[in-house]
Amino acid sequence: MSKFVRTILGDIDPSQLGITDCHDHLIKNGGPESHEHPDFIMLSVDAAIKELESYHRLGGRSMCIMDPPNIGRDVVKTLQIAEALRGKVNLIMCTGFHKAAFYDKYSSWLAEVPIDEIVKLTVAEVNEGMDLYNYNGPYVKRGPAKAGMIKAGTGYAAIDKLEFKALEIAARTSIETGCPILVHTQLGTMAYEAAKYMIDFGANPRKIQLSHLNKIQINTTMKRLFLNLE
Repeated sequence: MSKFVRTILGDIDPSQLGITDCHDHLIKNGGPESHEHPDFIMLSVDAAIKELESYHRLGGRSMCIMDPPNIGRDVVKTLQIAEALRGKVNLIMCTGFHKAAFYDKYSSWLAEVPIDEIVKLTVAEVNEGMDLYNYNGPYVKRGPAKAGMIKAGTGYAAIDKLEFKALEIAARTSIETGCPILVHTQLGTMAYEAAKYMIDFGANPRKIQLSHLNKIQINTTMKRLFLNLE
């Protein structure tokens, strides 16, 4: 099978990617991250289009929008943005999960639904189309836009049992679909452990991206500064 990239406006040849922002956010329609800081709420399609136009003027050609279902993802608005820059910037969206802190450990669908059933849902988002209601349930309505990435997340200095579950889901979805995986690491920690777990499960290491590793150095530097102030 020839290689391709799955954007929300259709599949493209990898040669069409150009300069790619591999982890960004244009729209966030609420979600648990907004409880951390109100700036996480980003609802303006017009503002997002202006930012993406600026990115394009500076040479950007593709962008991965890394908001999974229930965590601020907005398929409808992101499609509007993609249409506004059709032929200029490719947008790739994701299915999957974030870190465990954003899910109820007992009653969330990540906690309650068996892995086999969740894998069916994530695979469907890649192969059939993303749920326009972002798996907020109970009704599912698939649109034409398909996910081109799988997201999983880990917390600071430890991997929660829900995160192990999400990592397994990501690995199994990638194995079944060929879709690449992106892992959110909290301040760069647990990256090796997350990658090893998915590789041991059978995921292709060439399809695993680890995010925020630069924050390890930032975090260490800040600690040293505070220590020197004491």
